[in-house]
Amino acid sequence: MVLAGYKPPRSSRPSGSTIATTVRGEGSCEAGTKGTLTALAPLSHIGQTTATHPTFAWYVPDNQSYSIEFTLYSRTSSGKPVLLYQTQFKSKKGIMQYSLPNSEAGLKVGQTYLWQVALLCNPDSPDKDQVLRTDVEVVAMPAALESSLAKTSDNSQRANLFAKFGFWYDAIAEALKDTKTKSVTISLLENLINVEATGTPDKVKQQHDRLQQVLNAEQQ
Repeated sequence: MVLAGYKPPRSSRPSGSTIATTVRGEGSCEAGTKGTLTALAPLSHIGQTTATHPTFAWYVPDNQSYSIEFTLYSRTSSGKPVLLYQTQFKSKKGIMQYSLPNSEAGLKVGQTYLWQVALLCNPDSPDKDQVLRTDVEVVAMPAALESSLAKTSDNSQRANLFAKFGFWYDAIAEALKDTKTKSVTISLLENLINVEATGTPDKVKQQHDRLQQVLNAEQQ
């Protein structure tokens, strides 16, 4: 299947609070590990979703399992993050994903949220934690997209539609549902790498390089 390709939304803008994905450390818990803890999301602009209980994805380079802390923040009118949801679970090497549980209140359309993943390398040494964070914006689904989605239940086709309309988080979530092939996920990562290549800030260049490492690992 040929993807139309991920097209950032026309209203896309850089995140005002996004920090380079690795806030502390080298991006992994184990010395000599290839790759870094990486958000499978754009940093050159705020990625969008139509889901009120979105799925977030990231890459873990370490073979050993560590505790992961996933945190979601809402924002005040001044942009200050306010804790909304937090949970912990075990890491596994490769692409991981987490969806906000349906038991939690849904995110609000028109709002921007900050999500964070912390890989807790050593509970006794918080300064060694590997941390990534970036923003997500919840947007109402366009009628044209809703109509097109109603015609298919195929995850690859749905990922393609979401990508075409600029909804990164929905596109990668649909792609990861297809457990028979990585082709759509790989295509989306290639799309995002090309998008991030046009960014100028150092943090965007770093994200481009990290995503390339993830792509190389997934193609092996």
